[in-house]
Amino acid sequence: MSEIKRICKLTGEEFVITDEDQAFYKRIHVPPPTFSPSARRLRRLAFRNERSLYQRKCTLTGENMLSNFSPDKTYKVYKHEEWWKDSMDPMEYGRDYDFNRPFFEQYDELLHEVPFINLMIVDCENSDYTNYSWYNKNCYLLFDAGKNENLLYCDTMYFDKFCTDCFHCPKECELCYECLDCEICYNCNFAVQCHSSSDLNFCFDCNGCQNCSMCFNLRNKKYCFKNKQYSKEEYEELLRSLNIGSSENFTKLKKEFWNWKTKEAIHHYSASLNIENCSGAFIINCKNCHDCFDIGHSEDCKYLFDCGDPGGKNFQDDDRSGWDAELCYETLGNATPYNSKFVVSCGYAKETEYSMYCQNPMNCFGCVGLKKGQYCILNKQYTKEAYEEILPRIIEHMKSSGEYGEFFPMSISPFCYNETLAYDYFPLTKEQVIGFGLKWKDPNKKEYIPSTYKIPDNIKDVDDGILKEVLACEKSGKNYKIQKQELEFYRKKNLPIPRLCPEERYKNRIAIRPPYKLWDRQCSKTGKPIKSCFSPDRPEKVYSEEAYLEAIY
Repeated sequence: MSEIKRICKLTGEEFVITDEDQAFYKRIHVPPPTFSPSARRLRRLAFRNERSLYQRKCTLTGENMLSNFSPDKTYKVYKHEEWWKDSMDPMEYGRDYDFNRPFFEQYDELLHEVPFINLMIVDCENSDYTNYSWYNKNCYLLFDAGKNENLLYCDTMYFDKFCTDCFHCPKECELCYECLDCEICYNCNFAVQCHSSSDLNFCFDCNGCQNCSMCFNLRNKKYCFKNKQYSKEEYEELLRSLNIGSSENFTKLKKEFWNWKTKEAIHHYSASLNIENCSGAFIINCKNCHDCFDIGHSEDCKYLFDCGDPGGKNFQDDDRSGWDAELCYETLGNATPYNSKFVVSCGYAKETEYSMYCQNPMNCFGCVGLKKGQYCILNKQYTKEAYEEILPRIIEHMKSSGEYGEFFPMSISPFCYNETLAYDYFPLTKEQVIGFGLKWKDPNKKEYIPSTYKIPDNIKDVDDGILKEVLACEKSGKNYKIQKQELEFYRKKNLPIPRLCPEERYKNRIAIRPPYKLWDRQCSKTGKPIKSCFSPDRPEKVYSEEAYLEAIY
């Protein structure tokens, strides 16, 4: 084989299909893609709405409920309790495959018939305002997270407690605020890529540290300020003088720290650990994984983004899936899938293709919302023999129309583009979205009412009356409120009331992390060629593995 060069159907950019990619496609019996890797990811993410939540009525009972399907959507949406009842049988909506029509057209019709569940929540307690959430307790506006307690405004968190406005902290963080990519940290504020540390303020890449502020690249240090050692008494006096309970001071310190970090700190080229023959960023304990980001314990994979730990082996083009996935392709948000392709938000899918929102499907094709099914096509039950006879004919029909091997077209996504993760990572204007033939959600003007309440600068001056106030975001103007649990958190940690709404704070967290993209550049110390998520025109000092270890240790 020789590499194939193609022009992406979505972006018009040229991309390369390597010999390795072609061997994988041949192994799983799909034709080579017509979209570039980044365009394939954009298309998948257009089917994932985690954060846009609405009040609407249950299609079955008429009761009010919270859902990620807005009330103007023309889909059937059931309350969690109703959807799981035995009386709700998705097989009732089964239909024959029509060989005279495109598959995606038929599938879109099925999407409009089979009821969706209002939110993706599993066994959560007092955590109604969460989505893609499992085994969480006392959490609010928490997304893509599991086994946490008392978290507010967080994303992609696991085994954490009493944290607010944190992002990608996958292990045992507690009492942390505005922390990113941290593990086993306690009582930290605005810590980035820190590990096994406590009582940090505005720190980057500090491991095994305690009582440090405005520091970076430290190991096993105590009582440091701006990377300078102090006595315990001197440090505590310095910390008091910072007065981080003041919004003005907190904002200044954050800006000062970020500028200092950008100019002076050493950045590992991929922020990865214990990898062998891998490329990407935030990769932990992996082998032979390329163009991958935010993955752990995976092997022989490519084009993965934010997969579970353990991720899996021998699978490509996935977002938000994993947990021992194997031989999967173009999948989104699945738990433990095996030999499945073009599958969205399915639990334990085996030998399944072109299906969404199913639980435990096996040998299913083109299904929606099955709770448990085998040998089903378009939600219709077949015998094993009949399924194996008709499926090759369907695939050949889809190949003749150019459908097979492609993920679902974005035009049949149940969500508007700017409601989805695609908009977060691939922002487009309303005009661009409409130009692509996709849906756009205009803002609700009722959520942008000016506020006359003036937030006190210092948390010590904030009384309980703020809980009754409707605040307005200083950047977007969107309204938001302070929750009682949230106010208690700020008071306990002596932190100011945020001036931005939760959505703008989330956008800031995404902007802080390096993008899910690789560039060819040179090590800032040795000049050695490296592939990094830091583009060559960025100001950070980016070191190769060898140079980083030599400088830090």
